[in-house]
Order: sequence, then structure tokens, then C-alpha cells
Amino acid sequence: MISIINGLSAFESSNYKNNIAQTNEFETILKNALEKKDDEQLKKACQDFESIFVSMVLRNMRATIPKDDLYNNSFGMDIFTSMLDDEYAKKISEAGGFGLADILYKQLSDKV
Repeated sequence: MISIINGLSAFESSNYKNNIAQTNEFETILKNALEKKDDEQLKKACQDFESIFVSMVLRNMRATIPKDDLYNNSFGMDIFTSMLDDEYAKKISEAGGFGLADILYKQLSDKV
């Protein structure tokens, strides 16, 4: 993992670590939901997964937009847009999002 991170900027490294932490948190919540047969916790895990997915889509979409001098292209702006994308992703997921959470829930609810 260190060799992968060495080639990344500090911001990209931070995003990479954040994505791993979110994924690990999702796995823990999902495992607990399945073990405890907790329907509400399973719904939350599925919604969290969709939020992570939407956040990654938004970040990759934003990366395709050429940067110019009109906006401040600083480390702080990168952090701000990353946090903004995360919040957009949460709101999109809470509002029904792409439907990924519902599909995932239907598939996993048989195990609860």
C-alpha cells in the first residue's frame, strides 16, 4: 500500500485512505447487520454503500473538468470540493439516489 501512496499527491493519498476507511466502515456495519439480523442497520449499510459509490462518481466526474485560474486551484479548494461531493452523495443517497441501495437491500434482506 505504501508504494501505491508514494506516487500520489497528499490530497489523493488522503482521498485513498478515506475511501478505504469508508469501505471498512461499510463492511463492519453490514457484517453487524447480518449477524444481528437488524433490518434498519442493513438499510443504513446499503444507503452508506450507495453514498460511497455516488461520491466516487462525483469525484471522477469533477476530475474530468479542466481547471482554470477562474477558481482557486489550491489544496484548500480540493478539500472543499471533496467534502462538498461527499455531502452531495449523502443527500443523493438519502433521496433515493441511483436506486443502488434499494437493489442491494433487496438482495441482502433475504439473509436477515
